[in-house]
Amino acid sequence: MNTYRLKSLSILIALSLLFSFSVAAQDLKPPAGQEARHPICNEESAISIVDQQVEEAKKIDQPRKQIPVMIRAADLLWSRRESTARKTLSDAFDIAEQYFKDKGDEASEQQGLRISYEDLRFMVMRTIARHDAAWAKKLATRIGEETKRDAEEKAKTGSAKNQLQRPGEEFGRKLLSMARDLLTVDRATALTLARNSFVYPLTHLTASFLFELGKTDRRAADEFYRAAVKNYQNAAIEDFLFLSAYPFAMNRALSANQSSYGFTLPENFAASAGLQQLFIEAILLRAEANANMPDPAVTDGRTVDGLQMPETARLVIALTRLEPLVAEQQPAYLERLINLKQQLNAKLTTETRASTTSVLNSRNRFDEPGGFQRNLDDYEREANPKRRDSLLAFALMNAPTSEPTDRLISLAGKVADETLRNQLLHFIYFKNTQKAIKDEALEEAAQLAGKIDRLDLRAYLTYEIAAASLKKTGNGGRAGEVLSEVAQLAYKSDNTGEKARTLLGVVHLFAKFDRLRAFEVMAEAVKTINRIENADFSSTAVHQMIKGDGFSSFYSFTVEGFSLEKSFRLLASLDFDGALSMAKNLEERSQRTIAVIAVAAICLENAGKLKKSEKRPEAPKGRKEETSDHKKPASDDQKKPPTK
Repeated sequence: MNTYRLKSLSILIALSLLFSFSVAAQDLKPPAGQEARHPICNEESAISIVDQQVEEAKKIDQPRKQIPVMIRAADLLWSRRESTARKTLSDAFDIAEQYFKDKGDEASEQQGLRISYEDLRFMVMRTIARHDAAWAKKLATRIGEETKRDAEEKAKTGSAKNQLQRPGEEFGRKLLSMARDLLTVDRATALTLARNSFVYPLTHLTASFLFELGKTDRRAADEFYRAAVKNYQNAAIEDFLFLSAYPFAMNRALSANQSSYGFTLPENFAASAGLQQLFIEAILLRAEANANMPDPAVTDGRTVDGLQMPETARLVIALTRLEPLVAEQQPAYLERLINLKQQLNAKLTTETRASTTSVLNSRNRFDEPGGFQRNLDDYEREANPKRRDSLLAFALMNAPTSEPTDRLISLAGKVADETLRNQLLHFIYFKNTQKAIKDEALEEAAQLAGKIDRLDLRAYLTYEIAAASLKKTGNGGRAGEVLSEVAQLAYKSDNTGEKARTLLGVVHLFAKFDRLRAFEVMAEAVKTINRIENADFSSTAVHQMIKGDGFSSFYSFTVEGFSLEKSFRLLASLDFDGALSMAKNLEERSQRTIAVIAVAAICLENAGKLKKSEKRPEAPKGRKEETSDHKKPASDDQKKPPTK
């Protein structure tokens, strides 16, 4: 073949390849209206992407899906296009407010338990508060006044859905929850909102807020506690007991009821003798006032373990629960406490005294040493089959960590109710897997987790095992094996929200040490999400329910990796183009916009870091920088519209 023919053939081949690539490019061309230039990870293109998602959000007709998109976009745009961000948040709040007027507080049934949805108004206000505290406080005050008026009106007319709900109780919870979330962002605003909650009934969230504040400012937390005791000294005794945990540095309050709330204490959190005395004085004054008046009738419908009791009986229970702490830490009050308890007990009828004793004995079965064996003894003596199951379930759920796993499993096998038996077995495997992870016995943990059938529970534990392995060894060897096992298990499962969250959790960890596997699993997660109708990834919590005859217990665990947004953020930090392309493959509009915004956020964060690292060049020596008293006209983005 001569040189001329060789060159001609080369040209023909080149043209053929060029034509093939052109056809392929046409095949890969995005649908009409989605054309875009090759994405570049810089501030300009990222802002453009976020702007597009704001427009996309307007097409979402479900507020619970629309508002999260709007507030995420506004959060990113605030420092760059403040007027746009303000307008977006203002619109989001208007939508949330109208939605609440139409729907009120919403909830769903999950595994037999009522799970409340977040109030969209507070979701928006949290974001507003991070940027404009005055605006957020103004909104909170206004809707608080509206809520209180509405609740009082319903109480007068008897139209309230729950007659036991105190006016403003739910709003007070929401306000404290918002205040707690804002502590690390704007402590002054958080404290103002928390103090505003004092006009509403006392709940466990007051104690939760105290411990959260105490992590960074113990003095402010102690001052807030004093104000809370003064404000709530006449609250229902069951509520007032929520304030017992903080001064005694306990992770649970002294509850008259079997069910009580747990708290996470700051590290090295110490009890306060002065605040203990404040709490004890308040409760003893209540007891003295009660001792000097006729036994009041039950007027508020409050119960103790399902039994309606007068305040006198409830005070006896509270003082009895408080007595050991006083004897140990504040003995100067002991004689006065015992005398008051005896006076109150003498006022009770025989029937009420018997109920009070029954409640206290029930509490002691769980709180005192040897309670586990006493529960088993009660189980052995009980003749009623359903009651036997309940007693054994209570024993197993409150078993000490020192009890061997094999023994607990053997005892669970004696439960007659199959559903309850399976729930208890899962609980035992779950609890002991957590213990094994904490003890760094990761092989044992993996074996126990493998015996759990529920995919989301097993995935949660596998996620924790892999995270612990990664932390312990510093490499992804064993963590990769564990994650691959749960990924393969998920691949074989039906397309459900549990499967999708499991895969997102796997992606979240793989992204830390194996980029290729992270993208591979995310591709499968996207396919799964696209096959689920009405998929909801607003919550990253895993729930576990144990329900028997006449009782139920609920456990909830939050998993950082079970988040669509966080998983895409991690992928974007590894490969912006690849993550953006994959995010756009999500078919449901709200999920796609959330994922795309998460990817764009990485570019904006990187651009912000770059700006901070750039040093301003120094002016040449001997020459002063030009200054002017004239200010440039404010741009549209610098002008602030009046706040609502």
